[in-house]
Amino acid sequence: MIAYTVEIKNLPELQNLYRQAPEIAGKKIIEAGNKSLLSLQATAKQLSPIDSGRLRQSILVSPMQQSGNTFTGSVGTAVAYAAWMESGTGIYGPLGRPITPKKSLHSRVQVSADAKSEARSRAVQ
Repeated sequence: MIAYTVEIKNLPELQNLYRQAPEIAGKKIIEAGNKSLLSLQATAKQLSPIDSGRLRQSILVSPMQQSGNTFTGSVGTAVAYAAWMESGTGIYGPLGRPITPKKSLHSRVQVSADAKSEARSRAVQ
């Protein structure tokens, strides 16, 4: 049988650092998250369309916060029309009529009679 002894120098200091690990990790996560949010804000501002500049100026960061094991932060705006700028308004314009392009796609694409006939026969099947 072999016997050996391990001596750990500064054991109380090491134990104290282990107790602080969750707090230190939380601070680092918040720090990294805030850097990411600032980067996301810069990208959102760069990609936002400019008319008056109101939308671009309204894009703000809500810094990272920790609640238990959950970290939250956000980038956003309170401008009412921002959602429409992000996602569009659909196919309908302000008068409830479908939006049509000035140069119709149909004028550029020609479909042969054979293709129309084939499409009809597929629909019937």
